Amino acid sequence: TLAASMAGTFMIIHINMYFDPYTEEIGQLIKQHTVPEDKIIVWGMIWGDPFLRSDRQGVTGSITRSLPLTDTSLIDDPARLQRLKQLGYRKIILINPSPFIVALTSVTGKRGEAILDLHQYLPAVARSWPVVFDSSQMIIVQIPD
Repeated sequence: TLAASMAGTFMIIHINMYFDPYTEEIGQLIKQHTVPEDKIIVWGMIWGDPFLRSDRQGVTGSITRSLPLTDTSLIDDPARLQRLKQLGYRKIILINPSPFIVALTSVTGKRGEAILDLHQYLPAVARSWPVVFDSSQMIIVQIPD
């Protein structure tokens, strides 16, 4: 049982890494809709993926957990938002999980991931900000000066 579990886990990880183009697509979209000097705030993806694939700097949750779409404390506080602007943060990006991962978690019965309407998760303070890019995969919003 242990060997079968390990083999299954190994297979899932490698299938995701090598055959799911989603993280590469997200990285390319971020590259297309930002400039290299843009620092970005990402909700919905873990630490490395959006930054390594788009060659951008920024902040998100942690190495193992994404910044939850419901945690808007990073920009809700005017002082924190002002500090982010001073540090050069110019864009907020909300990202849906990979459809492959959503399907995979549905099949395994975990239902840990779901495709969401990202507009509902856009922080209240950012709803009037200019939208740079909008799709079912992600939304990019410009932080005003």
